[in-house]
Amino acid sequence: MVTAASPRTPYRAVLAVPEAKLLIGAMAPVRLGYAMAGLAMVLLIRDRTGSFSLAGLGLGLFSFAAAVLGPLRGHLVDTLGQTKPLSFYLPVFCCSFGLLPLARAPWLLMTLCTISGAMSPPLLASSRALWRPIVGADLLRPAYAVDAVSMQVSAVLGPAAAAALVAVAGGPAAIWCVTALVAIGGALFVAIPASRRWRGDPAAGGFRGAVGAPGVRTLIGVAACTGTALGAITLALTGIAQEAGSTVGAGLLIAALAFGSAIGGGWAGARTIRRGPAVSMATGLGVLATCLLIATLASASTPLAIMLIVGGLGLGPANVYLLELIDRSAPLGSQVAAFAAVVAVEGGFVGLGSLLAGRAADAGGAHAGLVVAGGAEFLAAAILLMRRRSLSGRAAADVR
Repeated sequence: MVTAASPRTPYRAVLAVPEAKLLIGAMAPVRLGYAMAGLAMVLLIRDRTGSFSLAGLGLGLFSFAAAVLGPLRGHLVDTLGQTKPLSFYLPVFCCSFGLLPLARAPWLLMTLCTISGAMSPPLLASSRALWRPIVGADLLRPAYAVDAVSMQVSAVLGPAAAAALVAVAGGPAAIWCVTALVAIGGALFVAIPASRRWRGDPAAGGFRGAVGAPGVRTLIGVAACTGTALGAITLALTGIAQEAGSTVGAGLLIAALAFGSAIGGGWAGARTIRRGPAVSMATGLGVLATCLLIATLASASTPLAIMLIVGGLGLGPANVYLLELIDRSAPLGSQVAAFAAVVAVEGGFVGLGSLLAGRAADAGGAHAGLVVAGGAEFLAAAILLMRRRSLSGRAAADVR
């Protein structure tokens, strides 16, 4: 493991591995496409139907189907390897998503959204399972840092790119751009030799085997809290921007959090930790929670953005350590199912966070949603600390 004395060395070592560069290059368009998809769907359905309620329903159906069936897709990858399941899901998703601009009837739009979510290829979970065989255990943390930072960059650029495409070329162009990005990146990913070599273990029990591991169950509980916080943050920052009369303010505030997270994730990936990833992740979540609660006192956008950047410095390392903990906790042969299960639970609780933040905002203003988010992050940190013994043992994957 590379020490913190040479912060650039681990990233250079990761990028020196040829298949690591292939993986990063293949996943870049996929991440951007996924980050664009939500806003692109909302704007297209709103234009087609004239209803924000139907637009929200379409996005909800897409997200719900993706979350509920995510572990099943991960199980198929663990059972059959990556090539066959991805070669099926990828074209089906691209066809159903790409047909959205051709649909006019609300029922058909909702149906295509549901099919697209259900058939969303498990590229993110599959790509994370490749880091260990590609770079080895010693470079796993900086590799996960690259993964986490890439997600944050995409989260900032994706919605902006979708909005710009809709403004310049219309809603269909944004949908077809998402389709092309996922298709190109997915095809490149399937062609990576490491992906074609990767094999799970049918005897590992798939989804049941993954969630049967005590450490994975702990992380699923943590994901429920962090998903709740994510939904609350998104709603709260949108409400704060609207109260200030700004149409782009929410995007800028979310970008501030993502900017801090990218810096924090890059820092975490280049250092050696002595307290272990579970305690370090809890510390990062505690920093984020504290900053969110302090941010409720900010009446101007500048101090609020500053607190979000500082909070992101805790969120970034937490994201890196989460990936490491999933890898360590998942039974051998169930890594993709474990990644998919944690992501599915986090995504599924975003709606709960939005609901709680909305009620809090109705009672005390938009800033009250940040209290919900901060409380959820503190609860996630508490679960990690109380259940850290379940995360202390390394999974069988570490002795391959």
